[in-house]
Amino acid sequence: MWHQAGEDVTINVDFLVQGVPAVPDTDTVTYTVSGNDGQALPDLTTLPLTVTGTSAEVAVPAAQNELGTPEAEQEARYVRVNYRVEGKAYVARVTYRLHPFVPMEASPDSVRNALGVAPNELPDEDIDLVASYMAIKGNYPDAVAALTATTVASLAANRVITLHAAIQALPSLRLRLPQVDRTENSTFQRFNGKWDELRAELEAQLQDQLVLASPTAATAAGTLQPVFSVSTPTDPVTNA
Repeated sequence: MWHQAGEDVTINVDFLVQGVPAVPDTDTVTYTVSGNDGQALPDLTTLPLTVTGTSAEVAVPAAQNELGTPEAEQEARYVRVNYRVEGKAYVARVTYRLHPFVPMEASPDSVRNALGVAPNELPDEDIDLVASYMAIKGNYPDAVAALTATTVASLAANRVITLHAAIQALPSLRLRLPQVDRTENSTFQRFNGKWDELRAELEAQLQDQLVLASPTAATAAGTLQPVFSVSTPTDPVTNA
């Protein structure tokens, strides 16, 4: 999960025993937060955590979420929570990543709209817009620079990020999305098995928007090869 650097971060931790929620023994819960290098942060080492149920929140202050250098594109923070249930020791681990402010309008809703799916079919946490931003920046930095433009290039740059994230979500979506929706009074086919066609359409749109957002891509438009495409996994059910 991503959070903007330099801001307070609150992490929810579930207490589980063999995958089943459990209430930790009284006064047995402590937490430690480690920095990007894996070293425990001095002010966040083995701190007690008051718990009244099967989950708790760990608050990491903004000062501990600063990036190490102005040039850093991302860093990790590692949260480790130790607890006991009926005297037995357990550990819960949660990792989150920090990124600088990104001036983009692309959103989980824009990704879902590109795919034609609902929030319950593709939750926010399964859409990685920051990773898409970084992938595009690595290949076409002028495209992400266009995010702050006062021309239509800014709209195209946001659309590029949206389409890239949509393409990245396709493999898992294909495996988990019901191909047939049934209601009390009707049944209808979803996508009708045309996943390859959907991916090709998204990739074509991405190429068009990339040319509008990136002078580098526009210059190479005559020879531009498909970028940011992903492979289609074998369906474990149909073996297709």
